[in-house]
Amino acid sequence: MALTRPPAESAAEESLGLERLVFFSDAVFAIAITLLVLDIRVPARAEPFDPAQWPAVLGAMLPQIFSYVLSFFVIATYWAAHHRTFQYIRRYDYRFIWLNLAFLLSIAFIPVPTALLAEYGAQPFAILFYDGVQLLTSLLKLSLWLYAVRGHRLIAADLDPQVIRYNTYRSTIAPLMFLPSIVIALIIGPVPAEFALLALAFVGRLSRVLQGRRPAPGAR
Repeated sequence: MALTRPPAESAAEESLGLERLVFFSDAVFAIAITLLVLDIRVPARAEPFDPAQWPAVLGAMLPQIFSYVLSFFVIATYWAAHHRTFQYIRRYDYRFIWLNLAFLLSIAFIPVPTALLAEYGAQPFAILFYDGVQLLTSLLKLSLWLYAVRGHRLIAADLDPQVIRYNTYRSTIAPLMFLPSIVIALIIGPVPAEFALLALAFVGRLSRVLQGRRPAPGAR
């Protein structure tokens, strides 16, 4: 005779598993966002800088600082979206775990294209590579949400369809915003494309404006 776990025990294990999943994800986000700042280095000199040289020194560091700020906001946007997704997740399976790991893999990789952008930001390949990584990351985030909500697989059975549609809409914003940046890089140049990416910091606000209104928090 097969043994079955009591419902309370099964629910407790499910909750613990989700907590571990969220904690691990948060740790990856924190490490990735911390690694970004390690690429900002003051130029080494055997002799002290003359005070008159400091503006030039700081000016030379601006590409590194810009790339850091850009990727900080991009990763922060991904973290906020990931946090919002897990507000609705009630259970998980191993496919969901591996989808989440694939998404975190791309998050942990972001410091690499960031360093490339800081060093070679004036070259189209650097911004195209950066955009490509971000496009892949945003698509993985979208697939995570779509997998969870399809047939209410991992969410509450009574979750309002309006909430599902709204969050699906928001999850499609990031992939759509990287495409114009790629076009700008190819037609106008890499520098304007870099500034266009700063719009990602306002993804949440933009989606609310286009959506018209946000479903009430209690609509689950």
